[in-house]
Amino acid sequence: MTVRLKRLARLRSTCSSGHQRPYVALEHVESWTGKLREGVELPVLTPASSGMATAEPGDVLFGKLRPYLAKSWLVDRPVLASTELMCIRPAATLDSRWLGYMMSTVPFVEWASATSDGTRMPRTSWEKISEYRPWIPSQAEQRTIADYLDTEVARLDALISKKRRLIELLDERWEAWVRNLLSSLRCAILPLKRYWRVIDCKHRTPTYVEDGYPVISPGDTMPGRLDLGRAHRFVDESDFRDLAPGTRRPKKGDLIYSRNASIGIASYVDTDVPFCMGQDVCLMTSENMDQLFLMYVLNSVGLDQLEVQKIRSTFSRVNISQILEIRVPVPDSTVQLTLGRTLDLAASRRSRACSILEEQINLLQERRQALIAAVVTGETPVRPVAE
Repeated sequence: MTVRLKRLARLRSTCSSGHQRPYVALEHVESWTGKLREGVELPVLTPASSGMATAEPGDVLFGKLRPYLAKSWLVDRPVLASTELMCIRPAATLDSRWLGYMMSTVPFVEWASATSDGTRMPRTSWEKISEYRPWIPSQAEQRTIADYLDTEVARLDALISKKRRLIELLDERWEAWVRNLLSSLRCAILPLKRYWRVIDCKHRTPTYVEDGYPVISPGDTMPGRLDLGRAHRFVDESDFRDLAPGTRRPKKGDLIYSRNASIGIASYVDTDVPFCMGQDVCLMTSENMDQLFLMYVLNSVGLDQLEVQKIRSTFSRVNISQILEIRVPVPDSTVQLTLGRTLDLAASRRSRACSILEEQINLLQERRQALIAAVVTGETPVRPVAE
């Protein structure tokens, strides 16, 4: 039997006053998992006249802004809900756990997305999603389904958590190994300015175009090889020539270094494809030193030095004078070349291992979604566990 959702649940009205409660915003909710973000600390607020809803255990919150993100949460404590979260209360005949699972299925999320208004920031509404017609089993079957999914989803989530922990351990081992290797070098520790040139970007905002030369900004940098595919801004020929004249034009073998946002991230230029620097990045180069070696130094002990500076004096960006003073180990150039290749090979092996684990996580997440959809829609029947 299928019934319109509005026959089975109602939208909780907003409140204007009351006691303080933890406040749940859209950014606190994970996509597709039906959970709050791990480790999130909910702020405690007093209900205001801004349209917050008072949510009670058993209610389901669903993100009406960009519903394709599938942000839903079965409330387990008294909270306040953001205006971007619909607070839906199931009827007495509806199991709240079943409703929570149903609202995280692909068919429901697709309905919510199809009924949204707007292009850049699409929103749906209760009036629209309440027309959705899910398959409704009996209340006893709902409990059976919810019990089954509680067990199976917890098992899959535990496997996903273990895979993620393995990635964390690989990262921790990698960072420790790099630091130990660099600290074991018997060589001078000198300011970066002794052997490397740091060339700042032009401090102006160009006119961006839909297609043209990539512009690399701090958000486009990552430890390792520079990926021009991450660039989301482009300039035409005229702006490119102005932003990348002479020594400001990055070339293969240089480093791009972020000075703001993701502060202190060094990316190695491993391409001849022309691009230019956006604001808050700089270029590092040297005629007789190895930039690949320097990249690994800056992304380990270099970051450590910036963190110490942040503690001593708060700053939101690092300036060129600070970068020039970063102290780095400077072995012979042939040793740098050997170490850079050694580190690169180890990084590739770690990256492959992490990619395999990420692929396994993706498959488990797909299995999780497929299982929930199949059981909630009745495609895969489940039976109560015999006592």
